[in-house]
Amino acid sequence: EKLAPHNNPTTMSTNHRVNSLMLPQFVGQNVLVVGRVKGDGGIGQMVHLEGPDGGDIVIDRRQASRDYGSPYVEVLGTVNADRTILETRAIDFGQEFDLQMYNETLLTMNGPLKDLF
Repeated sequence: EKLAPHNNPTTMSTNHRVNSLMLPQFVGQNVLVVGRVKGDGGIGQMVHLEGPDGGDIVIDRRQASRDYGSPYVEVLGTVNADRTILETRAIDFGQEFDLQMYNETLLTMNGPLKDLF
């Protein structure tokens, strides 16, 4: 049975799950980052997230259609040369999220066992 084009793994874009230290490796590529919104709650064009590794992740929200609705969010976007992320979409992750545990998962997913993911 042949896969429909939208289900074909070879045509699907890859979204790498990363922390702040991994961003330079993915300039020009789509990434998924999870973090805690810092400052004014995600209002404005440039928003800072505390990444899962504790680092600062700057999100360029000029094309965003809505404000963040929770302190923890997942952002899909493209990494710019200055390591900011141009947001494509965001998902609210709620009031509580274990960033440290998530970072441990990221290190496993992007480390020696990355072929399993």
